[in-house]
Amino acid sequence: MKIIGNTADGYLIEATGREIANAAGYSSMTAMPGHKFKDSYGRDVYLPIGLVVEPTKAHAYIHNLKMAEERVRQSEAHLRALADLLKSALPATEIATEEI
Repeated sequence: MKIIGNTADGYLIEATGREIANAAGYSSMTAMPGHKFKDSYGRDVYLPIGLVVEPTKAHAYIHNLKMAEERVRQSEAHLRALADLLKSALPATEIATEEI
């Protein structure tokens, strides 16, 4: 992705379709919602001129996933500690045998 100019509200960029798709949170152009159409050269095009890409939404989604992952890891540690505590509180169930 390359900045090639600016406007009163932002920047003009040069980017591949994949870079735009990735910025929007998709793995490829074909994974983006919308439809495929032909450009003036007869090539398949997935990203029409005027498409609005919102990388902020993709970033927020990924950030929320990371935060949820951290909460799951904390819960896992708490549950593991609780399980260890319960296990240590169980009465001994094995009978000690003496060797003859």
